[in-house]
Amino acid sequence: MRISATLSHGRPALRGARDSAVHRALSVIGGLDMKPVRFYRMRAEMNALGRLSDHELNDVGLSRSDIIAVTGLPLDIDPTAVLASMVEERRRWRRGF
Repeated sequence: MRISATLSHGRPALRGARDSAVHRALSVIGGLDMKPVRFYRMRAEMNALGRLSDHELNDVGLSRSDIIAVTGLPLDIDPTAVLASMVEERRRWRRGF
C-alpha cells in the first residue's frame, strides 16, 4: 500500500503537518495562559479550606496542620491534589489496606 504525498488537486500534503504544528503551538500557548488561572483557582480553594473550622476539616479528613504544610509547596504544584492524596492515604491506612 502506497501513501500519496500529494492531495487530489496536486498540492503537497502539508496541511496535516501544518495543522499539527499549529495545534502544538496553541497547546503550549494555551498552557501558558492557563497557569495564572490555575494558580488563582488553587489559591481560592486553599483560602476556602483555610476558612473551615477544625471540626469541618476533620469531617473531610484534614487537619489545620495539613493546610499549613501544603502552603510551602512550589507554586506549580496543586496543593488540593496533595491534600486529596493525604486524605486517601489516611483512609486506606485506617481500613488496613
